[in-house]
Amino acid sequence: MKKVILAFSGGLDTSFCIPYLNEKGYDVALEEKAEAVAHGSTGAGNDQVRFDLAFQALLPKVEIIAPIREEGLSRVEEVAFLEKKGFKVDATQKDYSINVGLLGTTIGGKETLSTAQCLPEGAFPNIPSPHSVNGKPIFISLGFEKGLPITFQGEKMHGVEIINQLNAAAASSGFGKDDHIGTTILGTKGRVGFEAPAMKILIKAHTELEKITLTSKQLFWKNTLGNLYGDLIHEGLYFEPLVKNFESFLNSANAFVEGEVALKLQQGLLFIESIKSPYSLMNNRLGKYGEKTGAWTGAEAKGFCKLYGLESANAFLTQQSHD
Repeated sequence: MKKVILAFSGGLDTSFCIPYLNEKGYDVALEEKAEAVAHGSTGAGNDQVRFDLAFQALLPKVEIIAPIREEGLSRVEEVAFLEKKGFKVDATQKDYSINVGLLGTTIGGKETLSTAQCLPEGAFPNIPSPHSVNGKPIFISLGFEKGLPITFQGEKMHGVEIINQLNAAAASSGFGKDDHIGTTILGTKGRVGFEAPAMKILIKAHTELEKITLTSKQLFWKNTLGNLYGDLIHEGLYFEPLVKNFESFLNSANAFVEGEVALKLQQGLLFIESIKSPYSLMNNRLGKYGEKTGAWTGAEAKGFCKLYGLESANAFLTQQSHD
């Protein structure tokens, strides 16, 4: 009999967690001298690619076993098999595939097989309808250093703790659930519902802090390369050397993304209240936008406008004369 170690798949954060899980699995596989590794992915989704690619890089000589994919089992058949073996399957889990992870929860069901219907409120396990919650606002303060969240409500915390605190606060306000449609790694279109309040808050707060601490060119390339980096991770190419190149840039771009962001949650909505940073580029010594200049004169501004539009005006007039 082959010696096998198991890895489990599923959830909103598998793109980011699978490389870590597989690196840990790699250590166990070597220690246990495993001849095979196994995962529970189907043949129709993204996670099978992420597991297989990681195993191919880390354990190239070890066999990969994926019983659900190899047997082509449907969800109904999986549930029947589990119940036959004495495992109790929750009624909701029979109708919906609910995967819970640190970064959020994904929900798939009959409604997500097309775009004709919305997921019912009952399919979301943690976040109630915004219409059913107390309308009282919830105020949150987040502190960042080098682009990473380090404080919640002024108290220093580990990142995982901050995520848990944000999830708890947001859930009571009805904020954080959404619907996503995208292209899978295999090339098909896929749809999933999800709950990810903490990540939606952190992304929004971080984005707003970047706006005042990065230059326009930094923002452009950070967003461009950040999207490419996200695609590589999403597609299971974590061990592609380009990933490390992108990480070096992203870490460098976040060197001065530091400060405090105050937010308000209310009945399913998120509002930015204030942003403060010692590295804010919104300083008044250069001038007050729309009011008066500081580092240049009106005459210099007039000259800039003339030179800045010179090429465009020349092209427009030249083309108009030949119509």
